[in-house]
Amino acid sequence: VANEFICPVFRWGSMEEWEFGLQRVINFPQKTLERKQSERTYLLKTLAGCPVDKKKIQRLLNITILDKNSNFTDSDIHLIYSTLTGSATGYSTLFEFLVDNWQTVKQRFENKKHLWNGIVNSATSSFSTQEGYDMVAELYNAKGAEFDTADSLMEKILQDIDQESKWSERNVPIIENWLDKRLSNNQSQLMSYLRTTTTTTTSPIAG
Repeated sequence: VANEFICPVFRWGSMEEWEFGLQRVINFPQKTLERKQSERTYLLKTLAGCPVDKKKIQRLLNITILDKNSNFTDSDIHLIYSTLTGSATGYSTLFEFLVDNWQTVKQRFENKKHLWNGIVNSATSSFSTQEGYDMVAELYNAKGAEFDTADSLMEKILQDIDQESKWSERNVPIIENWLDKRLSNNQSQLMSYLRTTTTTTTSPIAG
């Protein structure tokens, strides 16, 4: 499949088609001149970043973190985290995964603080609404000191989400109102233009 078609296939295609891509990454030849490692990286990024189906993302997180599949390196795991922040489906699924598998993930990255800090950051920092703030704050209050090296990071993230949500509450209604007026005016102008054009083109020709 050509690169430009891979993302749509993983986004809208079946679980079986996505799983085929996952197996390609797992079985990708390691030491061959014919296949560049960048191809594998691209394929892994599309597997993580393109799906809108949470089950595909959950499957990827399960096999790379819970199952400890040896075909995935620490760099692969970090790439998956960062890629998932690009969509609401991605980071919300990652957040749910962290909440549901807290102890397992914590033990998995006990001696890999960069990966622990990475999953905490990627799972929480992209929220921008009051609802998102409440979810992240609830997790922080529930786990407290268990965040360990990510504790100060969480404090900063909560501050950022709070500021972002308050900005949205103040400004989004204003922006939406402005857009509604602009669209309404443009629609009126378009309808007026169409009526004028129709009248002109249907007028009888003097003879």
